Amino acid sequence: MATKSNRNHIKAAGNQNGRWWSEILEKVPPDARVFALVALIAAAGVIAVITLLPGTQRLYGYLVFAGVLVATLIGTVLVKRGSAHQDHNQPSLGKKVEELKNQLVEKRFLPDLIVAIHRGGLGIAGLLARQLGDEKIVPVICLSRLEEPVGFNNPFNRLGLTLQDFGTANPVQILIVDDICRSGRTLLEAKAFVSRSLCGQPLQLSSKPRRQPDVLIRTAAISFYQSSGRATEPAFFVDRPKDPILDSAGEMEEM
Repeated sequence: MATKSNRNHIKAAGNQNGRWWSEILEKVPPDARVFALVALIAAAGVIAVITLLPGTQRLYGYLVFAGVLVATLIGTVLVKRGSAHQDHNQPSLGKKVEELKNQLVEKRFLPDLIVAIHRGGLGIAGLLARQLGDEKIVPVICLSRLEEPVGFNNPFNRLGLTLQDFGTANPVQILIVDDICRSGRTLLEAKAFVSRSLCGQPLQLSSKPRRQPDVLIRTAAISFYQSSGRATEPAFFVDRPKDPILDSAGEMEEM
């Protein structure tokens, strides 16, 4: 009976420790969990070895254990910092949108309308419209891009706008935003779609605008992650990472 009771006690203690380690790993950023798990296993191994050492040598074991803890802390911070730089869900997004706003102000391109590309561009557009100020409320609309060959030409994108709706603005300045740009294809297709909807024909997609056009459409993204030498960069972007990044939905960008 005593033996069975001890086994149950050991099993309960093991389950409790397992839940404890699981709770610790859940608090660690996903990108750092593998690193943290290896570090925890190494720390557990060091502790097991310490108990086998003679009393005069245990000090060295404790020093090794402290070194493992410090290395774990430093590694987790570095991994988390790299993740924060590449993940648009981080609080730093607000600062990046502010940088984008400053570029618009510097280039004197204050949009009369912000067009968000669905999912990734929605959060960017909302923050940008707010940061542009309350003196002039900038409307925000969203476009959804479906699978080819439909693309933006789908029933969910019905723009009932005309140039007259913008009043005396000349030219009408429209900004199309997304969180990530790789090839530039999505932004270019959205630009052509908006142009056809407002003007009846696509604008020239050259980076040089026509002289005093009725409507001036520009593209923007937080990150321009160039996928090839033929990629078309947006008119405005904040950073240019070299490594793959996560979109605002928390998924690896593959487009």
